[in-house]
Amino acid sequence: MHTQAARVLLVDDFDHWRQRVALILQHSQELTIVGTASDGVEAVQRAEDLQPDLVLLDIGLPKLNGLDAALQILQRSPRSKIIFLSQEISSDIVEEAFRRGANGYVAKADAATELLASIETVLSGSRFVGKRFASLVPAALPHRGMRTRHEVGFYSEELRLLDHVTEFIGAALTSRRGAIVVATTSHRNELAQRLRRIGLDTDDEISNGRLFMLDAADTLTAIMQGGMPDPDRFLNLLGSTLAQLEKTTSFEHGPTALYGECVQLLLDEGNIEAVIALERLCNRMNDLHDLEILCGYRLAERENEASHHIINGICSEHSLAHFR
Repeated sequence: MHTQAARVLLVDDFDHWRQRVALILQHSQELTIVGTASDGVEAVQRAEDLQPDLVLLDIGLPKLNGLDAALQILQRSPRSKIIFLSQEISSDIVEEAFRRGANGYVAKADAATELLASIETVLSGSRFVGKRFASLVPAALPHRGMRTRHEVGFYSEELRLLDHVTEFIGAALTSRRGAIVVATTSHRNELAQRLRRIGLDTDDEISNGRLFMLDAADTLTAIMQGGMPDPDRFLNLLGSTLAQLEKTTSFEHGPTALYGECVQLLLDEGNIEAVIALERLCNRMNDLHDLEILCGYRLAERENEASHHIINGICSEHSLAHFR
């Protein structure tokens, strides 16, 4: 995350809740609470004085609400990142929080399971949206910064992964955009069945050149050299596929959707260096083409410090990370 412990300002009007959050943060040696505040006005002043790396900010604060406080905090401490930690779960509130400059949003009810993950994600340079708000990802949330459409999802169950991929690819095909799926055989078959259930004939989409279904293992074989993804092979393979899509789809309808599982196969092999290299190649491809990329990972049943660092490295290569 950081070479030094990240400095955290904790803002909430309930002392008991601040104590509870402090206990959660104690599980990470990479975080230190440098200050607290109990209202919005105090939060702004403390942020200006302390210049923290991260502000954990409630919304329902006295004197100045968290949404308005966020704007002032970013004016006075522009390098600070903000994660809203609130009992508010309205989609309108969540969207407004991101418009005000939030880097992450976690419901208080999910703090025990999501807070540390959200902090790792945000401090690595990506945004975090809790699983409770998964329906807002990615269209409803305003994009900022580089690699605005390279999303990563970590899934605790395979069904959740398939649900999200079906939604992601289905939205592209329904809006007459092109789509590329690079997945295992079982996932490609299951995805085809799920798309048919929502009225999309994958055979027609494939024959008409709007959908490409590639095998993840075969794709890795084609692009790997010496245990690492070869940039020329990768860019040529995807570039030729996109060239074929251009013949049958109109890019005026929006970006081509690309879902990939090659990274998961590399992770299964323990080749972390290749995982990060491939994610960076996806960023290069996104610079060259109008793409919306989703990378899918399975969450380990038992997380440890090593797995947290791996997730942190992966998240740093994406514009948005979420956990389901």
